[in-house]
Amino acid sequence: MLRQTTHRDLTVELFGRKLESPLVIAPVGVQTIFHLDKETGVAEIANEIGVPYVLSTASSSSIEDVAEANGDGTRWYQLSNGYKVLVVTLDTWALAWRPADLDNAYLPFASGIGDQTGFSDPAFRKKFEDKYPGRTIEDDVFLASREWEADVFSGVAHTWEQLELLKREWNGPIVLKGIQHVDDARMAVEAGMQGIVVSNHGGRQLDGAIGSLEVLPEIVDAVGDKLTVLFDSGVRTGVDVVKALCLGAKGVLIGRPFVYGLGIGGKSGAKHVLQGILADVDQSMGIAGIRTIADCDRTIWSQQAVLSPVCIFAPSNAQQVAVAVKILLASNTTFTPRSGGHMPVRGHASTNFGVMIATTYFTQKKVVPMPNKLGSPYLSAGPGFRWQDIYEFLNPTGYLVVAGRVGSVGSSLLLGGGMSYFSSVYGWASNNVVQFEIVTSEGEILLVNKDAYPDLFWALKGGSSNYGIITRYDMKLYKSTQMYGGTVVWPANATRQYLEAQKHFILPGGGSYDDKAAIMPNFGYVPQTGVSSSGSVLIYNAPVEKPKALENFTSIPLESGGAKVQNFSAITATTSGYAPRTNRWSFYSTAIRSGEETMNIIYNTTTSLADQLLKKTNCSVGSAIQPVTINHLKAARAAGGDALDLDPARGPFVSEFNRCPYFPSYTNLRELVVLIFVSWTSANDDALIKSYIDMVLGSINKQAKARNLDYPFRFLNDAGLTQDPISTYGYGASLARMKAVSKKYDPQGFFQTSVPGFKLGGEVHGY
Repeated sequence: MLRQTTHRDLTVELFGRKLESPLVIAPVGVQTIFHLDKETGVAEIANEIGVPYVLSTASSSSIEDVAEANGDGTRWYQLSNGYKVLVVTLDTWALAWRPADLDNAYLPFASGIGDQTGFSDPAFRKKFEDKYPGRTIEDDVFLASREWEADVFSGVAHTWEQLELLKREWNGPIVLKGIQHVDDARMAVEAGMQGIVVSNHGGRQLDGAIGSLEVLPEIVDAVGDKLTVLFDSGVRTGVDVVKALCLGAKGVLIGRPFVYGLGIGGKSGAKHVLQGILADVDQSMGIAGIRTIADCDRTIWSQQAVLSPVCIFAPSNAQQVAVAVKILLASNTTFTPRSGGHMPVRGHASTNFGVMIATTYFTQKKVVPMPNKLGSPYLSAGPGFRWQDIYEFLNPTGYLVVAGRVGSVGSSLLLGGGMSYFSSVYGWASNNVVQFEIVTSEGEILLVNKDAYPDLFWALKGGSSNYGIITRYDMKLYKSTQMYGGTVVWPANATRQYLEAQKHFILPGGGSYDDKAAIMPNFGYVPQTGVSSSGSVLIYNAPVEKPKALENFTSIPLESGGAKVQNFSAITATTSGYAPRTNRWSFYSTAIRSGEETMNIIYNTTTSLADQLLKKTNCSVGSAIQPVTINHLKAARAAGGDALDLDPARGPFVSEFNRCPYFPSYTNLRELVVLIFVSWTSANDDALIKSYIDMVLGSINKQAKARNLDYPFRFLNDAGLTQDPISTYGYGASLARMKAVSKKYDPQGFFQTSVPGFKLGGEVHGY
């Protein structure tokens, strides 16, 4: 709410052509049974209102007649006569079992209605006349209809290999309609298709088929960056269109609504319905605070964290934020800032009884070269970005920033410390912020760096939302070349091989001792099926194919994905699979030192307790075990330190010493930040999931302590509901200093009591 959306922009680009709206008229056959205006009338009004028209194979008007009626409009089906996109419906190679049609002996095709595409085709006419010498289609419409329907509804299933014929014969985009599964969407990519339509044919082909909207988000997450994803089925209103767009569709097909209008009022009725839906889309976008189609997205990552703010405020500059904060403080109103929306903790990125301040419009990005007052080239960026935006922006410049590892994560990662693929050289991501622009509780706008407000500068590096609202980050830039990397997924039977590979990577002498090597690994487990999975992002910061530091991982046979020498932005683009926004998610954090038993402790505990508690629950569990190297912590201190304040001499390994002074029986140990995660579908299982996580964490920590492997730190960016990560900073020593900084810059404690999140010694929820 309170966004400037008075004037909306509904334009989109589909298959290289700019369109006035995301609406597309779906292919509906036999339109003459609804009104004599039939396809030609609808094609005519489609041109008038600027909506693409998709012609059905079962048309009661010829291809040529529809093209003439559509004029210079956008039409899809056949390249000749101006048809630009070929739409291939996958699920009608045979007609479905339709009892109502059988009861009424309803088959218009038998009398030639809906066969005009074939009857007007010279190739089909010649084929018919060759087979039945002396006869024309007009002489025996019934026989001709049987021949045409035998071609169209052959009863012979098609295969992916047959698409090669279409690719050879069609000089334009090909779109597959009827995709309902991620695997099929991936096959469409492999087959070289330009688009897909997520559709169940309006429920007319398979009774009880899964709802298309239900599968849309996971399909978008899997292939949305590789081809154009459109949506069809069940769309009745403009709000339905907006929902599909927010779940990732680039365009939405309208079927039955325009047919209802056609049946009642001919082409004028169809036009009225489509104009009404367009008006509904426009108005609904405005009310929802969406100004452009590009602004339609899933702003909150975990469905468990989706709440209903009383008001949504989307400012566009720091001055507007300052005014808002003063108003909110004066009225004692709870609010929560949101950047990328990836925080899965319920009530931290949204609220049920206050205001959400969305940084959506803080998307400015600028490279500031030397010389400058901050002493190094830096990127100046508003907090409304996601990291993939940053990496693609920087790609042509030859620079990179030390920041997020998953492209869809937002800027607030920096306020929790932030792990990077380059942390062994440059420390936490927050150590590489050279200046923050922040709005304090008193409405002041401060530029905070090592020289100006140095105490606040220290506290912000790990201090989360405790000191104000960040309206700009200035991040140090580093020169970059191509590097080895990518996302890999291993088959279920390779999970133990993955666990061994990570064990050797983190043990003394392993790949993690090479500062150019980095991994972002995880394993998953589905208790209902007993199936494990594993994968990782692999990085080696040099143009070296299959570096030795990663050889234990690269030797595992792949199920999908891969790594190669490429630009960094191309590597992070492969992390889109880590960003589904459909399920309920929980993250919880612990820390453990590396040892021979570490990986088995984590894996066995996570999976065995899932078998005990979650066998009947629709969920997946898992863990991401993230090494923090000694050089990482040294680099953090060399960069000026931070509120996390982890001592290199106390942890993760001390290769310069003969023994570890704090744990004499364990030498050269690395700290591992352990993220325990669960993804599930039903809110009814929330309490059960929380009990499971509590048991997993309790068991892992108990086993680690018994083996002198425990480490007293909780990583804020991975922490979960009821955890208190900030109290573990500096092994407890940072808290008093952070509280003193809070008292100085937020004397009334507004950000401690009215802004949800991990607080200084506790937690505040927004629900």
